Order: sequence, then structure tokens, then C-alpha cells
Amino acid sequence: MEGHVYILINSSFPNLVKIGRTSKTPQSRAQELSGTGTPTKFIVAYSVFVNNCIEVEAELHSIFSSQRHTSDREFFELEAAIAINKLIEITKDRKVMAAEPSPAVGFATLYLLKINENRHIYRVGLVQSAKSYLEEAEFKAMVVDLYHHFDSKFFYSCETLEATEFIDVDLDAIEKMREILDENLSRYRRLTKSLDSGIYDIRTVVLKIIDESLPKKIYQSTLSLLEPVAKASAHRKLEKLNAIKNAENTKAIEEKLRRIDTIKRSGI
Repeated sequence: MEGHVYILINSSFPNLVKIGRTSKTPQSRAQELSGTGTPTKFIVAYSVFVNNCIEVEAELHSIFSSQRHTSDREFFELEAAIAINKLIEITKDRKVMAAEPSPAVGFATLYLLKINENRHIYRVGLVQSAKSYLEEAEFKAMVVDLYHHFDSKFFYSCETLEATEFIDVDLDAIEKMREILDENLSRYRRLTKSLDSGIYDIRTVVLKIIDESLPKKIYQSTLSLLEPVAKASAHRKLEKLNAIKNAENTKAIEEKLRRIDTIKRSGI
């Protein structure tokens, strides 16, 4: 069964992560769980779309079985970064299936954040929304919520260094862009000793050797890889819209011809 395997966090449960699967989007699953029974919202820390989500979920549950909070719940007592890195590890060689054609999401934003004023720690990420996240307090609240799990001692309100917004991207394109983002960051981590994930997830850039330009270089490199995917996605959407428009025009013409034919037959 194809679907998403996700890792959710919630600041109300700082020592727990939820590991699960869904045939919907992880974001919609997080919203479902963020009901009146929880003080704060669930956040998608990481997710991946695979063709065997049941198997991947079961493997993760087995790996962390000793840290399961209760046997009948999908909550585990471990750091989010550990769960994220393990999910990346066990899915890196598995075929990630393309999702079924989906309605356009609207926006995807690639961002570079500085998340620590005392140390050189940065975040490169991708978020999606029907409108721009970076213009809303909700986006920063989401990042704050995420990093309280990783580095609450040194965390401070994030500073946006770079941000590029892609318009008219669909869910298929976003999944591909996330895959490219992770692969690019993995490549940089292999090439330089100045990067260290440590207790963080793969999208967090920790500089041992201070080079202020490096996070922006990584960002620009990733941007150059993501732009063709985003443009192709926007082009697909335009083609779909044109096809719909052409179909509507054809239907309107056929209806007009039918009426003319009816008038002719009636002898009016």
C-alpha cells in the first residue's frame, strides 16, 4: 500500500513523537489530531511517500519498540531527530512512488533560517500552503515548535535569511522537491566536515568551522535544483487549466450547434 509515513511532534508532549502512516497528506493527519483535546497543534517534523507505507511504519515501530509509550498508541519516547534520521535511513534505497494526480497546492516556500544567536545553526527547509507561510506568524510558530524539541536551551525566535516562493506547485512536485532537498543536504554533509547534524535532523546545518557564506551557498544550490521541478509543476497546472477550458469551450460550442439544429428541425 502506498502512502505517507510521518513523524509528528507536539510542544505539549516534548518527550514524545508520533510515528504513523496515512493515505492522506501528513498535514491533514496532523490537523485531525490537533483537536480540542490537545493544548497545542501537532506539527509534521518529517514525512516520506513510499509504495509500502505499512512495511516502513512497522519497521520503525519495531526499531523503537522499547521506547513505545503505550502498546496501543503510536507514541514513542525519543528525540524527533533520531526518528527522522532513522526514517531517512530505511527509505533512502526504496522507491518513492509518485502520488496520484492531485489538485494544485498553491505555494511552496524554500527558506533559510538562522535559529540560534549564540551558535552557527541554520535550517534549510520547504513548506507548503494555499498561501505564503513566511508572511504569517503561524510559520514562525511552527518552526519555534519544531526547534523546542531539538535545542530548547539555546533556541530563539528564528530569523529568515533567504526565502523563495514557488507558485502553482502540486503535491507530486512538492514530494520530489523534498527528496531533492534532502539529497542535496546529504551531499554537502559528505563533502564538508564543517557540517554536523548531531541531535538535529538532516535539514539543520550546524557549522563547526565558521563560514557564514556556506548556508547561503547550500540554499542557492538547492534552489537551482528545485526551480526546474517547480516550473514543470506550474506548466502542468497550466496545461490542465487549458484542457479544462478547451473542454468547456467544446461543450459550449456543441450545445450551441445542438440548439441551432433543433431550431432548423422545428422549421422556425
